[in-house]
Amino acid sequence: TPLTSLIIELELLIYKDVDKCDPQLKSINSALSDAKRMVRLFNSILDLSKASYDKSNIVFKSLRVDDVVFEAKESLESLNSEYNIDIIYEGSNLESGDDSWLIVYANDYLLKIAFFNLIENACKYSLDNRCVVVIGFLDNKLSIKFLDNGEGFETSDLEKVFTPFYRGSNSEGKDGFGIGLALVKKIVTLHDANIYIDKNCDSGGSIVTIIF
Repeated sequence: TPLTSLIIELELLIYKDVDKCDPQLKSINSALSDAKRMVRLFNSILDLSKASYDKSNIVFKSLRVDDVVFEAKESLESLNSEYNIDIIYEGSNLESGDDSWLIVYANDYLLKIAFFNLIENACKYSLDNRCVVVIGFLDNKLSIKFLDNGEGFETSDLEKVFTPFYRGSNSEGKDGFGIGLALVKKIVTLHDANIYIDKNCDSGGSIVTIIF
């Protein structure tokens, strides 16, 4: 709440009838940017805390995992119109008309945060701001893959990417705090699922896979 009040005050200063050439305007814009960045940091830390709760204190329910993917997609696109997100279904069971394989027992709030972070990362690190999400079913397991066409992770980074506040060697010049993947890992573990990061041999980027 204090940060929200600060942001509102700074925005009011900017949108008042001020001289656009006033040197103070640059300082106000910088302060506003820092305040918004701090809000994102605090929200990430709070979500990391929620994902660390005892599982018995978190509400789970049956839901369609692709609905949560689409919600995360829409939320991210509303914040950044330059991001391109494609969602693909794959698997031999698609023609059967049975969509029960898409049902998972999950907390929709936390799952959306995980998907949002993975899609945002893929878009942020892709050369064309694109993420491809592949929802598939194989050997009685539901998988969701997040593909980018960026530089990919260095081998030395792969063992550390899920550590809070760790940022890989490919993150230089990219906005972030090193919390996203740590948060995703906690949420995935909370849902008794597994997460893997591999090299995308086709594009040179990365593939992050969650298997329920």
